[in-house]
Amino acid sequence: MPKRTVDHESGIPSVKRRKTESGVDRSSGASATKLQLANGDYTVGWICAITTEYVAARAFLDKEHGRPEYQSPNDNNDYTLGEIGKHNVVIAVLPDGEYGTASAASVARDMLRSFPNIRIGLMVGIGGGAPSPKHDIRLGDIVVSTPSDGNGGVFQYDFGKTIQDRVFRATGFLDQPPTVLRTAVSGLKAQYESDGHDLEEVIDITLQKKSRLRKKYNRPDTSTDRLYRADAVHNNQGCCATATNDDTSKLVSRLARTEDEDNPAIHYGLIASANQLMKDASINRKEDLEVLDWITPVDYGRQQSDFLRKRQPRTGQWLLDSEEYQTWLKRSKQTLYCPGIPGAGKTILTSAVVHDLTTRFQNDPAVNIAYIYCNFRRKDEQKIDDLLASVLKQLAQDQTPLPKSVKDLYDQHKQKRTQPSLGEIMKVLFTAAAMCSRLFIVIDALDECQVSDGCRSKFLRELFNLQATTAANIFATSRPSLDVENEFKHSQLYLDSLQDKTSPREMYDGLENLQKQAQPAVTEDQKLEVLAQAYEDAMERIEGQREGFRSLAKKVLSWIVYAKRPLTTLEVQHALAVRVGDQQLDMDNLREIEDMISVCAGLVTIDKETGIIRLVHYTTQEYFERTQSKWFPDAQTNITAICTTYLSFQPFQSGFAQTDVVFEDRLESNPFYDYAGHNWGHHARLASTCQDVLSFLQKQTHVEASCQALLASKRYTTHSNFSQEVPKRMTGLHLAVYFGLEEAVKAIAGKYALDVKDSYGRTPLWYAAERGHKTIVQQLLEKGADTEAKDEDGRTSLLYAAENGYEAIIQQLLENGADTEAKDE
Repeated sequence: MPKRTVDHESGIPSVKRRKTESGVDRSSGASATKLQLANGDYTVGWICAITTEYVAARAFLDKEHGRPEYQSPNDNNDYTLGEIGKHNVVIAVLPDGEYGTASAASVARDMLRSFPNIRIGLMVGIGGGAPSPKHDIRLGDIVVSTPSDGNGGVFQYDFGKTIQDRVFRATGFLDQPPTVLRTAVSGLKAQYESDGHDLEEVIDITLQKKSRLRKKYNRPDTSTDRLYRADAVHNNQGCCATATNDDTSKLVSRLARTEDEDNPAIHYGLIASANQLMKDASINRKEDLEVLDWITPVDYGRQQSDFLRKRQPRTGQWLLDSEEYQTWLKRSKQTLYCPGIPGAGKTILTSAVVHDLTTRFQNDPAVNIAYIYCNFRRKDEQKIDDLLASVLKQLAQDQTPLPKSVKDLYDQHKQKRTQPSLGEIMKVLFTAAAMCSRLFIVIDALDECQVSDGCRSKFLRELFNLQATTAANIFATSRPSLDVENEFKHSQLYLDSLQDKTSPREMYDGLENLQKQAQPAVTEDQKLEVLAQAYEDAMERIEGQREGFRSLAKKVLSWIVYAKRPLTTLEVQHALAVRVGDQQLDMDNLREIEDMISVCAGLVTIDKETGIIRLVHYTTQEYFERTQSKWFPDAQTNITAICTTYLSFQPFQSGFAQTDVVFEDRLESNPFYDYAGHNWGHHARLASTCQDVLSFLQKQTHVEASCQALLASKRYTTHSNFSQEVPKRMTGLHLAVYFGLEEAVKAIAGKYALDVKDSYGRTPLWYAAERGHKTIVQQLLEKGADTEAKDEDGRTSLLYAAENGYEAIIQQLLENGADTEAKDE
C-alpha cells in the first residue's frame, strides 16, 4: 500500500505518490499525471463479471489512462481506461455480488452512455472448462467463443441448477460476434497454429511487474489440474480431493503436454452462459423423478423390454434394411405407416424399431425417442391428455437437465395438486421438442387407440402439428383400417414435409404415396376445412393462455404475418422490445426466443440455417390473410408505431452516417434499423395516420438516418462508398411523398418550403412523379409546386413520369404548365 503521510499545513492525511517502471503513478489521487483522452476516443469496451477478472484486465493494459473526461449522470459504472496495442479500452466490472445478463446489460448500457463511440464489446473472464474428445481443456487454458452450426458463439442455458452428469441444453443462442472480430479470430488462429504464441511469457512479465499479484494470480501447478470422471460425486465441503477421498480411480487419465503443444492452449467453440454462478454439481434425482411421474405415471419401458425379449433374432430386419425405413431415418419430418393383419407381428416389429433407434442414437443426447403401445384394454390411461403427456414425459426425461418449461409447469400445479390441461401439455411439448435436433415418435396399434371424444383424431392431429413445427419423424402400425388411413390423410395436410406442394390438391395427392390401398373420396372443400380447423384449434389454444402469453403470441404472429420480408429472430426480438414513447431500446425488454416460439401453439418455427422466424406452412399465411380482421385488427397501425418509434431512437439522432464503416456499424448495432427504414412507410400507408408518424417526420436528423437505411444498397462485396451514394438532406416531406402517405403529406406540407430540395436537387413533386403517386402529385400542384424544378442532372418531374410511363401524372403536369421541351442538361 502507498505510505500515508500528513500534510502539516492542513493536518489532512495524504497519499505519497509512487512511480511505476514506466513513470506512471498508479496510486489513488494520481490520475492527474496520466494521459487523459476524450471519451469519444475509446472504441473497445471490456466488461468483467467479478473483481478478480477486473484486476487481471487492468494488469494487462499497456498503459493506463486517467479518469473519464466526463461520466453520464445515469452511469453507475466504475472505469479503468487505458490502451492495449493501438486500441483505447474502457474496462468496467459488474456490481459486487451481482451476476447475469441483466447486470451485464446494465453495465454495457451505462458504458455506452458515457462512451458513445465504442464499436466492440468484450466479456473476458473465468469459466469452467468442459473437456471433450475434441477439446482437451486444461486448467489455465483459453477459450474463444466462435459461432458453430449456424448459432452464435455463446448460448444461454440457464436452467436454474448446474447438474452433474447431465448434458447442457441451450434455451437461446446470443447473436454472433461482429464480422471484424470473427475475421480477427481467424487471422490469429492461423498465426498461432503455424507459429505458436508467447502468452506464457507475457503472463510471466506481467506478474514480475505486479509482484503482489503473483500468489493469487499465478498459474497453479500442473499437479492440481485434476479432471474427475462425470460420475464422481462431490460433497459440498472442502476441496475436490478431500470430497472424493483422494481416490485416483475417479480421475480421468491424461497425458502431459509436450514441448510442441501450446501451453496454455487456445480452444475455439461455444461458450455456455447463465445468470448464476456454476458451483454445485450435485443433483436431487428424486425431484426429477417426482416431476416426471407427475406428468404421467404411465411408463411403456417395461412393455418394450417384454416385447424385445420375445423377439427372435433378426425378426423385422427386413424392415430395418428397407429403403423406406432408411429414407425415414435419414430425412426429418417423415412419416412411415405400416398396416398389417392381426397376428402379423406388428408389435414385435415396433419393438425392433424402438430398439434400433435407441441403439443407433444412444450416444447422441440431442436425439430423442418416444414410443407408445396402444391397447384397447387400457383406455383409462390412454385418453388424449395421457397419450400426449407420455410423449412429453419421454422427451423430458431424455433432456438433461429437465427443461425449465417442464419444471415451471410442475411448480404452477404443485401447491394445488392439480394436473395440466391439454393446452398446457401441448405448449410445453412444443418447447421440449424444439430442443431436439431429431425426434422420433413410434406408435403401435393405432387401431386400438380409442375413438370416443375424438381421441385418436386429436392425437394424430397434434402429433402432425408437432411434426410440422419440429424435425419429428413418426412411425405407426395398425390393422388395416379405412378410419385410421383417412385420419392420416386428413392430419397430414398439416405436414411441413409437403411444403413443396403448391395447392391443396397436390398436397392430398402426395399423401397417397404413403398407402396404395383404396382411399375414400375427400373433396377440395373438405381439405380446406381440415386446414382451417387445424389453425382455428391452434388459435383457440393461444386464446386460452394467460394474458401475457396470449399477448406475446399475437404480437409474434402479427409481425410474421404482416412483415414485408422474412424477419430474423433477432429482428423480431428487437421489434417486440420497442415501447412507443421510449427514447432508446431497453435491452431488458428482449424476449427469449424459446418463449416467442412456445406461446404460438406450433404455428411458428425457426429456419436453423438462416435464423428466419416464420409460419410453419404457406397455408398458415393464407389462413391469416383470410382471418386478419378477426385476430389482428390493429396490426398495421401498431407495426407503424413500433417502426417510427425505433427510427426516432437516440442512436439515430446524429443523422446521416458519414462513412461506410459508421453506417455498417449502425446497422449491426441496431438489428431492426434496416427493416424499419425500408418498410415503415409501407405499413403506414395501410394504417390510419397516427401522431407517431407525424412526430417522426418532423425530426430532421432521424429522417436523414432513416432515408440512408432506405436507399443505401451494397451491390457487391467490394462496393466502397455505397452508403454515401444516396441523397442527403431529405426532409420529412420528401419521405412522406416517397412512400405515398397522402394524409401525412397533407398534414406536414405547410411546415416545409414546397419545392425544398435534397442534395441531388430533387423536390417532393419530383419524388411523387417518379414513384407514380397521382393523388400526391395533385396535392402538391394545387399548392403551387414548381413543375419546372430540375434535379442536379437537369431533369424535371415530367421527364421522370414519362420515363416510367405514368400517363395520368404526365397529363396532370402538362395541365399545370410543365414544359414539354425540357431536356436533360
